[in-house]
Amino acid sequence: MYGIIIVATYLTTALAAPTLSWSPALGEFYAAVDRHIQVARQEGTVNPPTCDLSKAVQPVAPTPLPAPDASWKLSEVIIGRGVQNYTCASASKNVKPVAVGAIASLYNVSCIAANYPDILSMLPALALQYSLPANPAANLEPSNLELVGHHYFTANGTPTFDLTTVPEPKNQDFGVAALKKNSNSTAPIDAPKGENGVGDGSVAWLKLDATFGSTGDIKAVYRINTAGGNPPTTCESSPAYFSVQYASEYWFYAQSGSS
Repeated sequence: MYGIIIVATYLTTALAAPTLSWSPALGEFYAAVDRHIQVARQEGTVNPPTCDLSKAVQPVAPTPLPAPDASWKLSEVIIGRGVQNYTCASASKNVKPVAVGAIASLYNVSCIAANYPDILSMLPALALQYSLPANPAANLEPSNLELVGHHYFTANGTPTFDLTTVPEPKNQDFGVAALKKNSNSTAPIDAPKGENGVGDGSVAWLKLDATFGSTGDIKAVYRINTAGGNPPTTCESSPAYFSVQYASEYWFYAQSGSS
């Protein structure tokens, strides 16, 4: 019975919250959680699932990205929820939006990645349907994901992941990863177009390599299973600066042997 309680509690803490609005994505999420609870009940599981990331399998991009180095280990799996930012030189159909970085809050899903890959694959699309909490330190609905850091671009355009912000008492510090793009893969054709299914598509999957300015042991970050974030194809009727909502999985790899 203890295992059943762990599965139910870990995955459904926030499901009863009255603020959650129904959607097909949420319905699919409920159904998947229920399946895991039923399996745990049938098997009479007595131990809680572990968070062994050696069991996690990173999805393959439509155009495969370079594999992680054999000397690396999977350190964290995180859901990012925020915005992709763009500028337009003029509101003309002959001008294309220019990407100028992203801002996102980062939420820990490592245990889900290790144990429930079907649940994990749903989370970016589901997270896209829910706004960030009014309290920046709060967990993310609807699956009660714990805040572990922030993603932003520096003034010189360097994509950065700050994983030093885990609140006490856990006091985990995975450092600050300053990155540069290694390669990209266009998102699958059936990836979420945007909020409530309306938008211009999902941003590309990426492999990002650590560069000068990084602290800690992170060597690479993969952005996969993206949801939303693409701008319109032209700047026609667009403001000079605008943001597009997005969510994504981020897989962090560190040097083997690091803590």
